[in-house]
Amino acid sequence: MNYLFFSEEHSHATEQKLVKDDIDRAAAETDRIIFIEDEVTTGKTIRNIISILDREYDGKFKYSVASLLNGMSEENLERYKRQGISLYYLVKTDHSTYGDRAETFKGDGFYYKCLDKVVEYTTIYVKNRMDARRLIDSGKYEEACENLWREIREKTGNMADNISGKRILVIGTEEFMFPALYIGRKMEKEGAEVRCHSTTRSPIAVSLEKEYPLHSRYELKSLYDPDRRTFIYDIGKYDKVLIVTDSPEIKESQETLINAVRMQNKDITVVRWC
Repeated sequence: MNYLFFSEEHSHATEQKLVKDDIDRAAAETDRIIFIEDEVTTGKTIRNIISILDREYDGKFKYSVASLLNGMSEENLERYKRQGISLYYLVKTDHSTYGDRAETFKGDGFYYKCLDKVVEYTTIYVKNRMDARRLIDSGKYEEACENLWREIREKTGNMADNISGKRILVIGTEEFMFPALYIGRKMEKEGAEVRCHSTTRSPIAVSLEKEYPLHSRYELKSLYDPDRRTFIYDIGKYDKVLIVTDSPEIKESQETLINAVRMQNKDITVVRWC
């Protein structure tokens, strides 16, 4: 398999790669590439990727970026305009005061280290996973997520049939988030009150001030690599917790997440899409 490597300098995982074989398969039928982001802060990472794509594919693509938040400076916005890269976003943010504002918080939240004691929980296995890290048909991926939901309903029995009015937490793992959100939406339509979380590599400071967004941090071993730290934040109390993952079955890693969730929850099911 061939890769295109690029850097994401501000990330906690700076070295990233694209599967070149997948881009090759799509290149002949593609004239525009759209980057979808939660937030664009400087736009540098996307420009790094575009630079590589232009070099490898002789500038054949046009580019657009769609994000929920955009915190780019006027200088960076102008740079994108000169390159002909279209930007679309829901909210424009100003990061210029973030550093000063962050210094006003105490960082005195609750920090929990890895807990890897043996606990009881339920695991169900669902086959026919689709990997969205590779080139896939979005329609077929949605169908696969629908089949995943049907299997969960079937294998969890009464839980899926009696969720109206219940508080449910659905957790995804690192980049594996869309299936968790999809399942959460299905449960909402059946009357449940649902929240979705995800584990993350980002070690964010937590603080007890009411206006600060995060108050408790749980350190984990990554479900994908036990030698890598990940985190999850602000776990509340729910009637039911579903952990949805496509990670390899590494018991020591999984149990750190289970133990973090179990601090306030008893009914925990791990859904393994394999």
